[in-house]
Amino acid sequence: MKKFAIMGLGTFGVRMLDELIKIGAEVIIIEQNKDLIEMYKPKASSAIVLEEISELSVRKILPSKVDTVIVDFGRKVELSVISTTILKNLGIANIVVRAQSDEHGRLLKTVGATSVIYPDSEAAKRTTPILAADLLLKFMPISKNLALAEVGIEARYVGKSLAESNIRKDMSVNIIARRKKESEDFIFMDDPEYKFEEDDVLLVVASEEHIYNFSGGKISLKNNLKKDGEIKPSIFKNLFSSKKV
Repeated sequence: MKKFAIMGLGTFGVRMLDELIKIGAEVIIIEQNKDLIEMYKPKASSAIVLEEISELSVRKILPSKVDTVIVDFGRKVELSVISTTILKNLGIANIVVRAQSDEHGRLLKTVGATSVIYPDSEAAKRTTPILAADLLLKFMPISKNLALAEVGIEARYVGKSLAESNIRKDMSVNIIARRKKESEDFIFMDDPEYKFEEDDVLLVVASEEHIYNFSGGKISLKNNLKKDGEIKPSIFKNLFSSKKV
């Protein structure tokens, strides 16, 4: 299971908390405001009041194996910049920060933010799947129960042929085509003896759940089922974001 930390419970931070718990992620919330911590700690895996933001204090409370830290201190621009700098110094690989303006965003990039978000009402829903699934590069729903996606190849399949990998049988994912990371041109997957290489990107069709699992995510069906067993409206709705590859 992926581990996330949210520093600051601004509007975007709270939305990210809501979206991440929908997919069963482990989420730690960190905030200066005790009242906000009390309000949202029932949703989080753990909640920490951190009155003073310093490299020493953050190092003490931040888990060593956190995958992503999301920073949103609302209009406290200076605090977001300081926090981003600290996280960069601590070696956090993925730092997602809400920006208040273009100028703020450029500054955040300079001090170490890997992603800068200018949120609208759907930003958390578009951001969550890409963060939670390591190999999911692009995603587009094409019907109620079907989606098209670009997915990086998982290490366990490298060196195996399409036939021996049993992806369609084991993962319920149909591979349509492949491309190399450095190329935008796809080649149809019509050779069952083709052996996957580590720089392959696959164009696949499957249900949203199966694509998400195939791309390294762990979706929680318990939190995404209606009473009749039908999957809730997609957390991926309106998503066609991409990671650089």
